[in-house]
Amino acid sequence: MTWDTPVSDKCPKCNDGTTLFKKGGKMFCLKEGCGYEVAIKKEK
Repeated sequence: MTWDTPVSDKCPKCNDGTTLFKKGGKMFCLKEGCGYEVAIKKEK
């Protein structure tokens, strides 16, 4: 269980359909050993 918000994007590093989560200004993968993280682009 996590307080982070799931997003519809899947982790490109895991390549197995793992859900990404967002918190603050970033999206990240919670799968152990992955470490994928990307900044969320702000829309104008």
